[in-house]
Amino acid sequence: PSPTPSRAPIPTPTPTPTAGAAPLTLSVEYGILGVAEAYAAAGVAYSKLQDAFVIWGNVEPEPGQYQWGPLDAFVSEYQSAGFTGLQMDLTALSPWASSVPPALGIAPKDVDTFPKDEYLDDYAAYVTAVVERYDHDGVDDMPGLLYPIHDYGIEREFTGYWPGTAEEYVRLLRIAYPAIKAADPDARVLLVALLMADIFDGNPTPEEIARRLTKEIDYMRKSVPENRAILAACDAYDIVDFHALANYTEIPLTAQWIRDELQANGCGDKPIWIGDAFPMSALVGFGGFVPPIPFAPATL
Repeated sequence: PSPTPSRAPIPTPTPTPTAGAAPLTLSVEYGILGVAEAYAAAGVAYSKLQDAFVIWGNVEPEPGQYQWGPLDAFVSEYQSAGFTGLQMDLTALSPWASSVPPALGIAPKDVDTFPKDEYLDDYAAYVTAVVERYDHDGVDDMPGLLYPIHDYGIEREFTGYWPGTAEEYVRLLRIAYPAIKAADPDARVLLVALLMADIFDGNPTPEEIARRLTKEIDYMRKSVPENRAILAACDAYDIVDFHALANYTEIPLTAQWIRDELQANGCGDKPIWIGDAFPMSALVGFGGFVPPIPFAPATL
């Protein structure tokens, strides 16, 4: 007998996006020079820069003397490869302007990167200069700039990467925010990234979360009251960022806690981004990573 003809496969319909659903953007974190084309080949078109490229003391090693070479090289390489989105985390670390910059003989607990009072205007000028150079408005732009850069974080992570207090951070934020918006009204300002993996990791119950929120300060993060204090400054940022460095179960719980805090402070709904995500435990014992030093021989 003749074989029974098989049915043609029924194509699976493409799901219709939910109305109002936010798009998912996968990004390179800590992009470095020399690899943009490889990332672009994987379909990635957004990157956060390696810290060194936008640290104040690297970009402006002496007052009024800007060193744009490495940052321009990064932007040119990634935009030429097809990256239409870049995020710069502006960092106040400066050997000449920080209150107590890192140095031999200075204990990490004593470092304070908040600018000295006499250099607060210089900090605002540095922020303005960076944003103006990459806003693609035809005024003082980087030569050959292909796309505007609109996304700016104020500092890197609310852990030891910001050695100062919450009060100092909010003060810095209130200097940077108007400077960024004046240079580029379309800019989006990200709050320094929160890291609260020890609170929300492991899918804890509401009762366990409440207990963990009362814990003493963890070495990896600032205290819960300090996290709440910077979230409350919602007139000076547009986007909340957090780093998810533990089990994926922390993500919805962290996001919900942030939303609750925003609502409690009358901040409304703000976008929440995950600016750093990987299972940290998988890298324990993997070995050190030595990042490139684009401002060699002196890179902060």
